[in-house]
Amino acid sequence: MEEMKKEINIYSYYDCTGIENHLKKMAEKGWLLKEITGSKWKYRRIEPRSMSFSVCYYPKRVLFDDMTDERLKYIDEHSVAGWKFVTHIGKMHIFCNESENPVPLHTDAAERVREIHRFAKGNIIFENLFMFAVAAALTTYFAFRFFEKPIDTMSDAAYIFWSVPFAIPLSLYSIFKYLFWYIKAKKAAEDRIFTDTKKIFNYANFYIPLYRQSILVYN
Repeated sequence: MEEMKKEINIYSYYDCTGIENHLKKMAEKGWLLKEITGSKWKYRRIEPRSMSFSVCYYPKRVLFDDMTDERLKYIDEHSVAGWKFVTHIGKMHIFCNESENPVPLHTDAAERVREIHRFAKGNIIFENLFMFAVAAALTTYFAFRFFEKPIDTMSDAAYIFWSVPFAIPLSLYSIFKYLFWYIKAKKAAEDRIFTDTKKIFNYANFYIPLYRQSILVYN
């Protein structure tokens, strides 16, 4: 039976550099990514080895995770020069390469930045705006409920009451952090230099399931 490992990963999906570096370290420890479901990442056991990873973003609209002929063609086009398809979630596709010095899948810094920005506008920014709106609404709701029924509010949903307000600054922080990177990366790309995304977390991966739970409790 194949040995498996699971982890909760809250990297922001536009953080291609952070994800690639993380997957490389996992492969060196003997774990290769198998599939992604939200913030849950599943790995399978392999012989520890040095591997390179590349994150690519499908440019067109997708319906859930359907593997259409067009998307299969996209994967085939990127499966060149030793690059092998690993897995995907939504528009994010991950490829690996065991060559010592693989030919990069991305050579044009400006196009790389545009690709990430197209993805981030419809995903990361939207998710954090959604998180901000829901957090603001729930914070207002709990504030009014607290004044009416303080004991019930504290005993029934203390974890939501205390944690939800933190989603407001975190969502704004995530948006501004991305925009700061984008402005810096766009300028650097004019000199053909790609600005690493580094280690950027997606707080929405933690809070959105919390919101779903709160809706089940109070609706």
